[in-house]
Amino acid sequence: MATACVESRPLYRPRDPQASDLWRLLDENFASLQQVYDERYQIRYGGAPACGSRSIVEQSVAAFLKCGDLQEGFARVRCPDCKHRP
Repeated sequence: MATACVESRPLYRPRDPQASDLWRLLDENFASLQQVYDERYQIRYGGAPACGSRSIVEQSVAAFLKCGDLQEGFARVRCPDCKHRP
């Protein structure tokens, strides 16, 4: 037996990660940090753990910079019974 759909919720408002200070900081400066990290910081802080050919830090920053970008994909959600979209 199917359950009743939940009442409509307020309109979804997507976040804008590109407007955040952290997003802009990483977008503008992460490549420079990667270039100088070994020389300036590796002795003191060590290397970043790797997963494949890229470090986990590099993978995380790349994923963060893609987050919220509709060109990277999106999901549509709807009730399978009444086709309501939350």
